[in-house]
Amino acid sequence: MSYEKNVKVFISSTFKDMHSERDYLVKFVFPTLRAKALKLGIHLLDMDLRWGVTKEEAEDGKALEICLDEIDHARPFFIGILGDRYGWIPDQYQVPNIEKYEWIESVPKGKSITELEILHGILNNEKMIKNSFFLFRNTDSQIPQSIKDLIIEKDKENQNKLENLKKRIETYYNLTSEKHIFHYDSNFRGLHFNIEQLKHSTNIEQLKLLSYIDEDGIVSSDKLMQCNQEIHDMLIQIGQPYFDELEQFGDWIEHVLWEALVNEYGDDSEIVDEI
Repeated sequence: MSYEKNVKVFISSTFKDMHSERDYLVKFVFPTLRAKALKLGIHLLDMDLRWGVTKEEAEDGKALEICLDEIDHARPFFIGILGDRYGWIPDQYQVPNIEKYEWIESVPKGKSITELEILHGILNNEKMIKNSFFLFRNTDSQIPQSIKDLIIEKDKENQNKLENLKKRIETYYNLTSEKHIFHYDSNFRGLHFNIEQLKHSTNIEQLKLLSYIDEDGIVSSDKLMQCNQEIHDMLIQIGQPYFDELEQFGDWIEHVLWEALVNEYGDDSEIVDEI
């Protein structure tokens, strides 16, 4: 079947602490869904803005505008992933002075980009309830104390903001929350590094870190604890928290998103065996 249309799905989350989940979606879930979606005559695209906003655009204050625009391009599909961090809070909300962004004028300062994405994409738009899904990560009790600041919000005010956001999302779906919200477990394995990028570093001190990193780009929790303080601090500074055992996470979102795609575009009589 030839492509009839492009369909986008926006992925919203905090960045550094949700690196593993976003990678799992991009590497495992979406390739499977993309292949199946061809049978619906659609080309499925996942919008992951880890690579969509340049440093220059962020410095020019365009990050929020770009994120909100991409949400509009991806409607009616939206995936939100929330862990224990509230996310980056911009100093000001810089968006064009046009009608679709008028709601931002009434939002108090101090909201994170992630919450603003969720407000614009879901909570301010009841039409999105059918095709939007959230995954809430349960905190892994085995996270080393020195890593917790990368993964768990330490600011009390931001902790409260995150908790209130999760409660508002649960209230939004009300009795249908089980169809749209999934609480998942994962295992903290260590820190992940881009080995190729590190190999080309001009920082002599950073090059020393290569001897501590496994072939798969991971420094395990145990190995991290065995490093001297200098190496330990450098690893934490540039590493990405890495979680595995995400199969249930992936299976759930693959199932509910596929069902949503079928309901929106498909013919059950032709593809019921794919569900």
